[in-house]
Amino acid sequence: MASMTSGLLLSENVMLDLCAKAVAATMLSREIRGRIINMSSNCGKLGYPRLAAYCASKFGMIGFTQALALELARRESPSTPICPGLADTDRLDHLGRRPDGGTGGHHPLGRLASTEDVAEITAFLVSDGAAYVTGQAMNVAGGAINH
Repeated sequence: MASMTSGLLLSENVMLDLCAKAVAATMLSREIRGRIINMSSNCGKLGYPRLAAYCASKFGMIGFTQALALELARRESPSTPICPGLADTDRLDHLGRRPDGGTGGHHPLGRLASTEDVAEITAFLVSDGAAYVTGQAMNVAGGAINH
C-alpha cells in the first residue's frame, strides 16, 4: 500500500509540474506575461520520517519551479514556489497530525499557519510589488524553516 500511495503522490506532483510547463509554453508562444505560483511544502525543504514520497515530490516541485523561473525570467514571467508549513485546517485532524492540540505553540511564532497567511503571500507574489521575485521558495512556516 505504501508504494501505491508513494506512486500516486509522485504522479500527482509530476502532473502539476507538466501542467505548469504547458502553461509556460502557451505564455511564451503567445507572448503573454504572467506569473506561475506552485504550492509546494516545507516538506520540500526538509525530509520528514514516514513522508518520503511526499517530501520527494515537493522537493521536485521546488526544483522544477526554480528551473522554470530561469527559463521564463527574460520574459518577465516570474515562477515561484510557496512552501507552507503546518496549517491550521481540518486536514490536520483528518490525518491525525495536529502536533500539540492545535495551537502550534512549538513554532517560533507560537501558532500554526492560517489559510489567510498562505493566501497573503500568494496575493503578494502575483502583485506588481513582487515583479522582481522569481524562483525563491517562499516559506510560510512561522520561522520553523529558515532556508
